[in-house]
Amino acid sequence: MVIAIPGMDSFKEVNVALANDRWMQRGVAVLSIDGPGQYESPLLAVYVSMQNWIDAGPAVVDWLLRRPEIDGQKIGVSGASFGSFFGTILTANEPRISATAVISTCLEPGCHTIFEEASPTFKKRFMWMSNYIDEAKFDEFAKTLTWEGHVEKIRKPYLVIAGEADELSPLEHTERMVRTMSGPRQWSLIGSSRGSTANPSAANAGSLRRPDES
Repeated sequence: MVIAIPGMDSFKEVNVALANDRWMQRGVAVLSIDGPGQYESPLLAVYVSMQNWIDAGPAVVDWLLRRPEIDGQKIGVSGASFGSFFGTILTANEPRISATAVISTCLEPGCHTIFEEASPTFKKRFMWMSNYIDEAKFDEFAKTLTWEGHVEKIRKPYLVIAGEADELSPLEHTERMVRTMSGPRQWSLIGSSRGSTANPSAANAGSLRRPDES
């Protein structure tokens, strides 16, 4: 069973397919969610905040455990792009998660690079997602977006896959996060890849390497 979390203001349907679904073909059930602040959630007044994502894990897992077809011992999390951050916070605060894998990371505490150095559309979207109109107030809010004080609680396997040339989330923050964690974890890089890890030849050829490999 996988809880699939899309990126920033993406939508849950992006994680599943009507035919030949990558998860279902492997016998894995998928719950793809619009988490707090994502897609339709702001229309329901459910916005991005650290507390809302902390609360999301228990709410989702409690719902899953009421379904007889779900094995409560095998619930994983998958997160892409900003879903890598959301999924990490969800996992850190829900001990019933068995494993987590994230890709195309947004793991810089405070998110300075993506909000202040990348396309302004990222910041504008996230202001909508978190219900801020005043940019100065949003800047203060953004400082609260951090894995610090949370990932130390993750005890189950954690995999992070990042682009070697990620322009939205500097790799030193991912490295520091991985070193902060104490559970089983692995950090893999895709050579010559930017934030989106799908296009470079290294990704298509399966050329992953761990940062400590030459």
